[in-house]
Amino acid sequence: MKDRKLDSGPFKINACPLRRVNQIYLIATATKLDINAFSVPKNIDDKYFRRIKAKRPKKEEGDIFEQKQEKYVPSAQRKKDQAVVDGMVMSVIRKREDKKMLFGYLGTPFGLRNKMYPHRLKF
Repeated sequence: MKDRKLDSGPFKINACPLRRVNQIYLIATATKLDINAFSVPKNIDDKYFRRIKAKRPKKEEGDIFEQKQEKYVPSAQRKKDQAVVDGMVMSVIRKREDKKMLFGYLGTPFGLRNKMYPHRLKF
């Protein structure tokens, strides 16, 4: 995963699923979690995050307006992997002294307003 970081909400706190994010879209904070004792499941790699391409119908198969787009539904494997990674992160958070503040911090939506520059913010 070149120049990519694995992002997990945890899903129970802020509904952010397990996903791969480019580093340029991340904002570093002073809050650190020591997750060195844990390892990510082996099946989570670049292929895991590839999108499944929808099969394009041929011109004879019907009108484009009659076709229905299939809604994405996570597989049972993705749900299992999400639970495993969330369990690891939640166990590390629960061991901290400031866990109540950290749960609130992770659950708060983040956004920038006018004249708010991410490189000047201190978290």
